[in-house]
Amino acid sequence: MKKVEVKCIGLNIENGQGLCKVQGKMISVANFLPKESGLLEIDESRKYNKYKLIKLFKASPDRVDEKCDIYDKCGSCHLLHMNYDNQMKYKSDYVSDCLKKEKIDWKIDSEIRADNKEGYRNKMQVAFKQKDNEVIYGFYEEESHRIIPLKYCKVHSKRQNEIAKSFLEIMKQMKIMPYNEDKRTGVIRFLMIREAAVTKEILVTIVTNSEIFPGRSDFIKRLRNKCPYITSIVQNINKRKTSIILGDEEKVLYGPGYINEVLCGINFKISSKTFFQINHEQTEKLYN
Repeated sequence: MKKVEVKCIGLNIENGQGLCKVQGKMISVANFLPKESGLLEIDESRKYNKYKLIKLFKASPDRVDEKCDIYDKCGSCHLLHMNYDNQMKYKSDYVSDCLKKEKIDWKIDSEIRADNKEGYRNKMQVAFKQKDNEVIYGFYEEESHRIIPLKYCKVHSKRQNEIAKSFLEIMKQMKIMPYNEDKRTGVIRFLMIREAAVTKEILVTIVTNSEIFPGRSDFIKRLRNKCPYITSIVQNINKRKTSIILGDEEKVLYGPGYINEVLCGINFKISSKTFFQINHEQTEKLYN
């Protein structure tokens, strides 16, 4: 692969990637900040060249330690390497740019900031796969269907991380195989965990390849023993050859099949398919 030294001259407005020039062409590179310089690796084997920052020569004072061992591979977060002040400026500039495109003359004076910057997501979704004769779980690598093995995700809560880890341990103990999307074999496709910020109730949705779930009762018993704070468990059946997580059919395996949540003083029932904003604290600020 070709390598080239570059300087970052700005951020793109779509996802906060660094902008730099390569052979007279403006390109975007993840995990790169203005005023930084580094070494890029260029993958020319694809239809569109892929650029990756492999070495940083000069770091920006706005850079922070993202404290995540899969940040350079995972496709879930984009701005963890940027300090919070600059994240807010980037997001403010993004909104201003959107308004400007619509010819709306509006000045943003301030941003309403979050007090809690970690563990704020109320929904966690992980996929499962067999890799090198070992079952793993995690998030998809950006622009791919490759799963990056996960140990702990800092934007999800401690309990969500505990449930995902316990779930994998039980799969291994009971020798229950993950779904293979090429052969369309195996049992477990995804795990979805929804957690209520106010009531603390937790709904676990197990997405399977078919209605058949070997040792289902024993599996649920083990999961509840490991994580007794779970209030409901649902099996969602997705037989389709698709990247969409949830199927149409569901079976309640434990509890009522939903959780209760309170937002702005209003009570909500949340099931596996309910749309609900991810960040409870910031949603209340926004709605108020």
